[in-house]
Amino acid sequence: MSVTTDVLQKMVGDCTQQGYKGGYAVTAGSIVQKDLDVVKGTKYGGILTAFPWWIDAAPVKAYRDAMAKYAPGTDIRSDYENEMWTTLELFKKAVSGDPNDLTPAKVLDAYYNIKNETLGGLLPQPVTFTRGQPSPAFNCFWPISYTAGDTNPKVIQQGKSGNGASGDLSSSCNP
Repeated sequence: MSVTTDVLQKMVGDCTQQGYKGGYAVTAGSIVQKDLDVVKGTKYGGILTAFPWWIDAAPVKAYRDAMAKYAPGTDIRSDYENEMWTTLELFKKAVSGDPNDLTPAKVLDAYYNIKNETLGGLLPQPVTFTRGQPSPAFNCFWPISYTAGDTNPKVIQQGKSGNGASGDLSSSCNP
């Protein structure tokens, strides 16, 4: 399912009420942990297109620490917040100079200097921006399994790491 979480909750509840006992496949946009927990014991499998928020890798811990400091009480157990974090980290990497000196042209030029960047594993694969070409397509992600009510999903890494990271920050790619 690639649906909003309110639709996901209703669908899981309705299917459970009708006796369905199988699992559900979910994709980015549907993976909001608190919303997956509506029917305890429900099994999910799917993909995250942004880094797993629960792991202990240094760049993920920095994200959680910043969120705890600057947005206390925010439930960060979804792919929305960490996608925004990654976007802003990439922007910060691109335009690390004086913010008062930025222009749209300078921002674009800065992005064109980004080559094979993974932000320490926060991106699922290396990113390179090339003048005159569209933004790169992603074919790497983090496959997960999750049982509603568990503390955290589990990353199911497959094959060689797409982003060069190890452990649960290691992404998987389509061949």
